[in-house]
Amino acid sequence: MFNRAKCRRTENNNEDKSTTELQSFSKKPEVHLSFESLTYTVNTYRKLKKVKNEILHGIDGCFRSGQLTAIMGPSGCGKSTLLNVLAGYSISGSSGQVYLNGSLRDEKQ
Repeated sequence: MFNRAKCRRTENNNEDKSTTELQSFSKKPEVHLSFESLTYTVNTYRKLKKVKNEILHGIDGCFRSGQLTAIMGPSGCGKSTLLNVLAGYSISGSSGQVYLNGSLRDEKQ
């Protein structure tokens, strides 16, 4: 795990020397995110008829603290939609289970 630090440079008007101060931040608790059978459906209209369009189809996966994870795919395949559902921005039309540190996430929070 990386220790994050913020550098601040200060210059003294009378001297040519500059000093750098390191300020440490406290370590945040680890967060593990996993999801099972995640689907996301939106309503669209075709020829004046309401049609359900499933954007995410039963996605399973996990993101572990301290690991680098990439979500890759062509334009329009649902990468941003997946992140919006996981973050809780898109609750309506989504189904499946999202777990934070092994506990089922309450979508109402």
